Amino acid sequence: MPAPSFWIGVVSQDHVEAAVAGGFAQVNHGKAGPLERMHAGDGFAFYSPRTAHPAGAALQAFTAIGRVRDG
Repeated sequence: MPAPSFWIGVVSQDHVEAAVAGGFAQVNHGKAGPLERMHAGDGFAFYSPRTAHPAGAALQAFTAIGRVRDG
């Protein structure tokens, strides 16, 4: 089993909250490529430059952290 990788997604806070509530990760406006490189056990964090996309208030904070599950 390969060593886990660790990822940072830059996503507005409102999109992070929707992903956390739904139990999924979303980056790059729904493009699958970046997510397909993730594997079970990998860690990830979401950094939110703004509260909402595209013109929410500046936030510049990490807003979620998690691990990739199987399936």
